[in-house]
Amino acid sequence: SQELCRVHLALLNLALSSPFLSVPCRVHLPGAGSFRCSETELGFEVRAAVTVQYRYDSWDQHLREWSTPEWLVIGPLFNIQAEPATAVAAVHLPHFLCLAGTVTDISQMRIIHFTDEGMTLEEPTGVRPSHVVLENPSFSLYGVIFICLSCLRIPVHSLVLIYQALRLADTTLHLYLIPNDWISSLRILLWKVHSPSH
Repeated sequence: SQELCRVHLALLNLALSSPFLSVPCRVHLPGAGSFRCSETELGFEVRAAVTVQYRYDSWDQHLREWSTPEWLVIGPLFNIQAEPATAVAAVHLPHFLCLAGTVTDISQMRIIHFTDEGMTLEEPTGVRPSHVVLENPSFSLYGVIFICLSCLRIPVHSLVLIYQALRLADTTLHLYLIPNDWISSLRILLWKVHSPSH
């Protein structure tokens, strides 16, 4: 499973080099309420008017010096800024861990927070089927990991992508089972476009 995680991270980082993903999303929320981005599934609860800017970032670039074999990435890494930051009551970070049944120990979910000073692991203030909640965040880089101390299998929501390679002599199907997040799908697509021989 560690090998699959490395493949997933490699595909994630390939897609992150896309110009589309390096452009931050910026939204002004005019007052108190909730907001969820339809593209990234990132959500915010706000107390007052606020301008939020966010974009995907590279797990590989930031996790390289901190990661242990027990840490499994279970969602995208976001670079988030808010002005004023105190207007944001909570951030809802998407994850693809399957919480159905009793197999998954949600107490092992952590929000990883990278700052200029280093890295911290924070316990979520809430766990939802597709998001973890962190109240009163201080913004920079946030993502969700799972600490897998004795797990052999971690259930995740997945997508099956099938690509057909047409050649004169034969037809080849490429099947990919990936975590159910938009960024993973885009990474596979970009990888297929940049390496058509696969």
